[in-house]
Amino acid sequence: MSCKTCFFVGALVCLATNVFAFQYQDEKLGKVKLKDGTVYKSQILAIDGSKNVTMSLPENKNFTVPSDLIFKIKAPGIRYYGSIKPTKGFTGSVSFGLLFGKSSDFSGMRGGVSLVGVFGYQFTDLLGVGIGGGAEFINDLVTAPLFVRFDGVMLRTRVTPIYNVDLGGSFAWYNDNGFNQFNDVKGGWLVRPGLGVKFQNLNNSLYFLISYQVQRLQYETTSRWQSDFQSIELRTMKNLKYTFGIKF
Repeated sequence: MSCKTCFFVGALVCLATNVFAFQYQDEKLGKVKLKDGTVYKSQILAIDGSKNVTMSLPENKNFTVPSDLIFKIKAPGIRYYGSIKPTKGFTGSVSFGLLFGKSSDFSGMRGGVSLVGVFGYQFTDLLGVGIGGGAEFINDLVTAPLFVRFDGVMLRTRVTPIYNVDLGGSFAWYNDNGFNQFNDVKGGWLVRPGLGVKFQNLNNSLYFLISYQVQRLQYETTSRWQSDFQSIELRTMKNLKYTFGIKF
């Protein structure tokens, strides 16, 4: 084997050893992400009982990060998420829902979909207030709900139970398919309480919610035997709603 070949092989072995050592050392370093987005990557020296983190920085300096500033700690054998306080201020959300239920006490089960948007203000962890609207499509019925939403989180953790209550009303239309027995339909009041779970990130969150929706609709129909005779029927729609959404 020539000297050049030996030198080349030795250089490759040295390079591979250095890369492996660097990766091994990098894996041994801890990573601390703050709630303002700052990331520190260094050796973690200690984590006290209050989750304050002491790290080793260049020039042999130690640095302690208070726990209330920490969003996430990732280190060998450690996975920790700090408490998350909902941002006080304006919020928005969009969601997609699946509805299952009855259009009256005498009808069979029906299914539908919904698209909803809400804009509001978060006052505290447990109280946010917003104005919402959207569209729901249930078989041949189309409704446009408008409501006030009260919502909040129950824990300051990355995964937390949530609640919301929608109070308002809706407009309604029939998607006439030629078989409807009603001449017209009008919307009415709407109540929709729900419970779910939210997966919080720094700037936004994903949530899943199960709600029980009750709304009043007014149906108008003409008698089959007397065309000048019209009747009005009030129906209460009861639906179980599964919602998937994002809040920002």
